[in-house]
Amino acid sequence: MATETILSPGVLLQEIDKSFISPGTDPSGLAIIGPTVKGPVEIPIAIKNYNAFKETFGTTLSSASNAYEYYTSLAVRNYFQNGGSSCIVTRVVKSADSWTAATSSLIAARSGVGGDTNPFVLETLSKGTVMNNNDTANANGSLPNGSKNNVRWEIKDTNASQGTFTLIIRRGDDTTAKPIVLETFTECSLDPLSENYIARRVGDQSQEKDDTDLSNVIISTKGEFPNRSKYIRVQKVDTQLYEYIDAGGSVQSGYADKLPQSGSGKFGSGVGGNLDGNPLFGKDGVADDAIQGLQETDFDDAISILKNKDEYKFKTLIIPGLTQELAPDKISNIIENTTGRGDSLFVADLVDYGSNTTTVKAEAGELDTSFAASYWPWTLVRSAELNRNVWCPASTVIPGVYAKNDSIAAPWFAPAGLTRGGISNVVRVEKKLPKATRDTLY
Repeated sequence: MATETILSPGVLLQEIDKSFISPGTDPSGLAIIGPTVKGPVEIPIAIKNYNAFKETFGTTLSSASNAYEYYTSLAVRNYFQNGGSSCIVTRVVKSADSWTAATSSLIAARSGVGGDTNPFVLETLSKGTVMNNNDTANANGSLPNGSKNNVRWEIKDTNASQGTFTLIIRRGDDTTAKPIVLETFTECSLDPLSENYIARRVGDQSQEKDDTDLSNVIISTKGEFPNRSKYIRVQKVDTQLYEYIDAGGSVQSGYADKLPQSGSGKFGSGVGGNLDGNPLFGKDGVADDAIQGLQETDFDDAISILKNKDEYKFKTLIIPGLTQELAPDKISNIIENTTGRGDSLFVADLVDYGSNTTTVKAEAGELDTSFAASYWPWTLVRSAELNRNVWCPASTVIPGVYAKNDSIAAPWFAPAGLTRGGISNVVRVEKKLPKATRDTLY
C-alpha cells in the first residue's frame, strides 16, 4: 500500500508500506493415500519429484506373472508431469501392524582375530518381504531375490590405524563386476564420540505410529540421529569403541580387532506383502477391486494421521479407488476430516470401473459438501513404466489438471476448457457422455 502527500507544487512525498508479507506457498499441493511397491508403512513422506517417488516407493510390481502399476504411482507421475511441486505420499498395506523392515546379514569383525561379530545392525526404511534378498549368491555375485526395489550392503577400506571404514549401499540386482552404488558413507567409526560415528553418519531414527486413540493417530520419532540415508538406518550398535585412539595417540588395546572386515552382505527377515495369495489385477489390467487388493479398513490409520493440519499441509487429498459405493462411511469420514481442516479439497471416487450413469448419480446424491469434488468416468492413461495403457479412476489424473491450472496463472480460475482443463496423457474415457447425461450429472 502506498500513500501520497503533496508538500508543495512539484514536490510529492510518497510513502510505501512494506509491512505486508507475501504469503508463502503450502509445503505440498497434493496428499495421496494408497498402496505402493515399497516404502515406509503409514508414514507420510514428502516427495519433491517423480524420481524421488521411484526411489522411495517404487513403481511396478508382478502379479500372476504380469507387471502392473498401482494407481498411486500413476497419480504421482501425472501430478509432477503437469507442474506439481510437492506431494505427501502415505503408503497403506494389508494388516499393517504385522509388517517389519528387513535387517542386515551378519557383519563380521576383522577376520582371523576372533573379534566380536555384528558390531552393528542395519535396517531398511522400507517394510515388507520385497526388501528380502538373503539367499545364496550366484557365481557372479548376483542375488536370486535381488531386485531394483531392494538393497545390499558392503564394507570396504577398513583402516585399523584410524578406526574407520566405508559403508556402501548397493542396489539388490547388481553383480560383483558391475556394482550399482546408491550411497557411500566414508570414514565411518564405531567411536560414539566421533563425528563419524556410524549411527550419526547414517542415522538411527525410526518413525512409528501411535494408534492408542484411533480417532487421532499420530507419528512419533525414536532414535537420536536423523536419517541421512534414503534406504537404511542403523538399528543398533553392539560394539562401541570409545576413544579409539587414546590420549597418547595409540590405538586402544583390542579395538582394531573389533572393526568390521571388508565384505558384502544382504538383508532379510522383512515381513509383509500385499500380493500373498492375492492376484492383484484381472482382465484388461483393471483391478479386481477398486482398492487393489486391500480392505477399506486398511486405510483407517492413514486417514486419521492426515487429519493433523499442523503437521501435514496440503491443498488436495486423493485416495484413488476407495469409492463412495464401496465404502460410504469411509468417504464420509474423510469429508468430515477435510471439513475440519478447512484448508484442502478431497477428490473422491464414486464408483468402480464398469458402472452406469444411474449408479453414479445415486452415489453422488448421497454427498453434500463444499470440501469435496468428484469426477467420472474412469480414464485410460499411458503408463510410461509399463509402456502400455491402463485404466484408472478419475482422481488419479485430476490433481495433474489442478497443478497445470495453477502453473498457467490466476489459480482461482476454473480448471476447465482445452487450455486449463486438458489432460495430456489420457488416451480415452470409459464412456462418452452425451450432453443430456452430463447435465444430469452436473
